[in-house]
Amino acid sequence: MTETPAVRGRRLGAGLASDGTFYVVLLLLVWGLTVPKRGLWQDDTLLLRRARDFQGHGFLAAFTPVVTPSRRLYSLPCRLALATPQPIWTMHLLFGAVWLGQALAAGWICRLLMPGKRLTRFLAICLTLTATSDYLTNNLTAIGYNISAFMLLLAIGCSLRYMQGGGAGWIVLTCAAASVSIWTIDVAIPALPFVPLILFWCGGTEAWRRVLLLLSALGLTLAHAAQVEWQFLHDPASYAAVALVPMRLADRFVRTLGF
Repeated sequence: MTETPAVRGRRLGAGLASDGTFYVVLLLLVWGLTVPKRGLWQDDTLLLRRARDFQGHGFLAAFTPVVTPSRRLYSLPCRLALATPQPIWTMHLLFGAVWLGQALAAGWICRLLMPGKRLTRFLAICLTLTATSDYLTNNLTAIGYNISAFMLLLAIGCSLRYMQGGGAGWIVLTCAAASVSIWTIDVAIPALPFVPLILFWCGGTEAWRRVLLLLSALGLTLAHAAQVEWQFLHDPASYAAVALVPMRLADRFVRTLGF
């Protein structure tokens, strides 16, 4: 007996609902159960204080760099949270939403690269939801890292949609998501060199024109960020220079004693 479109649609909807319920349960097990018992770390309070300092100084104050010159969107979640009656709970909920978004974006990429492999997509989402560490689940500071990773995944997904015949709007979305990722925090930089490989895997060498157009748009979009990052890494007085200097034994001893 041939399955009608209506029956097929109901079956697909039921499957998506059951998968979605399972994803939410995983999210609660990995992240949500510890939220009521979780306090603020030092970095969390520092970010909230910086965000509060920006209040009343106009819209552009929200894009003031934090620690490094490329982290211009890093304090934006705190700014948004402070605009609500419960900023701490707002940040927790935003954290969970971004966490789930990362997993769904990973599943989207998997579906674009391997269409029809529903089990593979399901496992990709589940593994992304559960691939974590105590630092990420216990520290609201990681919300900036998660947002950056989430936007990078969205940028990759949008680029794959363009490679599969999508219009120029997908290029715009790719560049926008990549920009938000880089200007939040620079965790996407090590992954960017692999983007051309993914594009060629998806489109093949015969789609080189689309690859070239997409990469050119990305390059122009991120050129200023690359310049800022290069100057930051080569500034002897910057945070990066200090972070890479080995700590002397005497300094370790003094810090261990708590002086």
